[in-house]
Amino acid sequence: MHRNSAAIKYSASPANPVAIDGLIEIFDVNALDSLVTRRTAGTDQPHTYLIYGHSEVVLPAAVQQRSEQSLSCRWLMLQLLQLLHPTVHHAWSISYNSTGAPRLFVDGIQSQYQLSFSHSRNHYAAALSTIAGVAVDIECCGSQRNYVALGEYLGWKLEDVSEPGFLARWTLWEACAKISAQSVLSERISAFEQLQHSARPNQLIQADAWHALQLPLQDRAMLCLLLAHPQRSALGFRAADLVGIQASELPLSNHYRRAAGH
Repeated sequence: MHRNSAAIKYSASPANPVAIDGLIEIFDVNALDSLVTRRTAGTDQPHTYLIYGHSEVVLPAAVQQRSEQSLSCRWLMLQLLQLLHPTVHHAWSISYNSTGAPRLFVDGIQSQYQLSFSHSRNHYAAALSTIAGVAVDIECCGSQRNYVALGEYLGWKLEDVSEPGFLARWTLWEACAKISAQSVLSERISAFEQLQHSARPNQLIQADAWHALQLPLQDRAMLCLLLAHPQRSALGFRAADLVGIQASELPLSNHYRRAAGH
């Protein structure tokens, strides 16, 4: 499968190789039959994608390491774009608006894709949607946060005060804050209030126009993907066959291989 070097805007690569752990595709359930038929012919795709991975190197929790973590997230997004558009001769670039939300530009023109990134220690995630508002959050166990105090400050009644239990709720909260452009210290986030009581690991849940998918990852990390679907459609998800692929095994362009040191 051909990869044109012009499809890579960033020549920099993460200092620590990132292994891609999974790629999730999300689609409208009521269109699944026709979707499968069209995908067989190669003429249709799901509308939302989530790609996530990790590095074997755990970066220290220092401000200067955030640039490396952000680079790993952008790198994941560019791999996803390469996989979705293997023969497109465009220059992809990513910038951020005034609220810190990422925006994708194609040949210098802002695209209609909605993007979201998240990182925690050595775990990274990037999400892309063609039709829905999207937000992703990933959190790792082992931080120094006082979870009980933080939950009390936010007014939560915590049934599970364990760290993984708190992170299941926190990742949903932070994803809701991102998609609503609100502070994580807000007193009230509408999407969270609608979803919090029905969220379950490895299930795509819906409340009105909101859809949330929570995935427990290795190293006791938790990931949450949140969508705001304009048609309030019922959605389904499936895992693409990319689990375990190493960064160096992706069919990248020769230009990017040189930049990545492969």
